[in-house]
Parts: sequence; C-alpha cells; structure tokens
Amino acid sequence: MENEIMTIYVALIGLLGTIIGAVIAGIYHWYISKKDRVNQIRMAALDKRLQAHQEAYALWWELMGQVHNTEKISEVALKCQDWWARNCLYLEPGARKEFKQAYILAHDFPSILATDPEKRNWFKIINGVGELLAKGVELPSIGEDEAKKITLTP
Repeated sequence: MENEIMTIYVALIGLLGTIIGAVIAGIYHWYISKKDRVNQIRMAALDKRLQAHQEAYALWWELMGQVHNTEKISEVALKCQDWWARNCLYLEPGARKEFKQAYILAHDFPSILATDPEKRNWFKIINGVGELLAKGVELPSIGEDEAKKITLTP
C-alpha cells in the first residue's frame, strides 16, 4: 500500500514537472515570437526610414538654398509641408519635430528678418535640421579592416 502511494506521488510530481515545463516553454516561445515580430517590422520599415531621411535631407537642402529668397521660400516650405504630411512617421522623432519647425520658420524668415533682426537665431534652428536628419539614420562606417574583408581578391 505504501509503495502504491509512493508511486502515485512520484507520478504526480512527474506530471506537475511536465506541466510546469510546458508552461515555461510556452511562455518562452511566446516571448521569442513577439521579439521576432518586432524585429521583422523594424527591418521592413528600415528601407523606408532611410529613404524618408534622405528625401527630408534633400528638401531641407532646398529650403536652406531659398531661405533668404522671399519669392521662392513659400513654394519650398509648402513642398516640405506636403512631404512631411505623407512621410513624417518614418522620421526619427527629433528630426520629425525639427523638420516641421524648420519649414514653418523658413516660410516667415525673410520677412521677419527684415523687421526683427533678433530672429537671426531662427536660422540656427533651420540649419540644425540637416545634422538631425543625418544622425537619424547614422550607420556605422566601414573601416579599413572591414573594407579589406569585403574586397574581392583574384
């Protein structure tokens, strides 16, 4: 009788261990699959994010070229605004905010500068966007050693 009870206890402990192991394995599998989905989404958006930062940089460059031109700045600022409305979510958050502020300030910069020279600091804000856009997609450089590794030798 005592042997039978002991056998039942051992069987129950084995069953409990199996259940606990299955629960742990299930939680681990869920956690890994969640991380994998997040990484897949990040990788899928990476190309678009790089493209958006490059396009924003080109628009910023155009904006900088026309920031003192009272005839053209409105057109370029509107172009930036239209682009921003379609692509802002792909920009890094800091670049997103500063890009918008830059085209808004640039739109009024020539006229404000003529009446209020104190607004010269607006130019620093507008000018700083280029660096933010570049940092938003900063990639590690390929150093000399890495370049040697990928160079094909005959």
